[in-house]
Amino acid sequence: MLRIEMKRTLFSAFVLCATLLLGSQNPLSAQTLRVGSKAPALDIAHWISDGGGAYPHVSEFKPGKIYVVEFWATWCGPCLNAMPHLAELQEKYANKIQFISVTDEPLSEISTLLTQTYPGSNKTFGELTSVYSLTADPDGSTHRDYMKASQAEGIPTAYIVGSTGEIELIGHPMSLDAPLKMMAEGTWDRESYFAAIKKKEMLMAQIDRAVDAGDLEQAFTLAKQLDEVIQPDEFVRTKFIQTQLAIRVGDASAIEFFKATAEKLKGEDGGIAAMVWMIVEMKYEGEQPAPALMTTAEQILSDHIAELPAHNADRRMMKGAVMDILSHLYYVQDRLDDAIANQVKAVSFNNDAELTDFLKKLKQEKAAQ
Repeated sequence: MLRIEMKRTLFSAFVLCATLLLGSQNPLSAQTLRVGSKAPALDIAHWISDGGGAYPHVSEFKPGKIYVVEFWATWCGPCLNAMPHLAELQEKYANKIQFISVTDEPLSEISTLLTQTYPGSNKTFGELTSVYSLTADPDGSTHRDYMKASQAEGIPTAYIVGSTGEIELIGHPMSLDAPLKMMAEGTWDRESYFAAIKKKEMLMAQIDRAVDAGDLEQAFTLAKQLDEVIQPDEFVRTKFIQTQLAIRVGDASAIEFFKATAEKLKGEDGGIAAMVWMIVEMKYEGEQPAPALMTTAEQILSDHIAELPAHNADRRMMKGAVMDILSHLYYVQDRLDDAIANQVKAVSFNNDAELTDFLKKLKQEKAAQ
């Protein structure tokens, strides 16, 4: 499968798996529970939180209401990472969607977790999850009816139960935003959604074949068609797939695509820098991006840096990290003086060890000349 590889951890969130799918979803599978199935009734033993009484302790799903049944565990890092997002979504869709998180662990283990402070916040796990329905079902009956019946391979896994009581979607809880928005607005069309997924699968397979055959121009042409079938929350990942190919094509149309994409990613922290880092990596790995593309990338990143705010510590760190990418771009072009001058400025904003070590390396190379 075509993937985008980047070493800069600061921007790794932009470069996720390029499959663009919400987990393993196939409405035509032979599973006993699948998309389109009537959602099983819930048989939950313990309702730990319920939004302060705002949400009912559901067994049968109420017609016209939308539910998200999500499976988690105290030992599951990705499950814990998803908690703030679930809380945010519950507050956003308070009157339209009920979020129900289910674990098959005993209450004693959950109680210990709930007293602990959620990393990076001033709330405990209990306070964070109090806005939605956090539950425990130690006998595993709900887990059996959902996870085992759908042959789900791991947690967290979320099941959207639509207004008709049918399973509308099975996927990762961090990837449900676009479908939930459509369902809440009444614009959801299950058949169209899965038709788009099928088209994405076909396009990605064609892109992979073109890449394997060395026909990057064809791969790039196909990749641009992904815009027609993606959901809003897939935009950034799609742009990076397309950009990686555009860089390797390097002709005039690819350069124009690079410019247009950079403009669209201005609002994404680190987005433009991540695009330029793809070019830097190519140079480090011995490839030769088109000179016109190098010039374009330098101008775009320089202009972007000039616009970046530095009004607080977090923004200063971000600005320094983006400037570090520009220093690397100078360096791979054998412009050592430019790299040093820019990296001195970068370190003044962000003195992270990675940035200061690179400045030392640049100065050592200068001294050795």
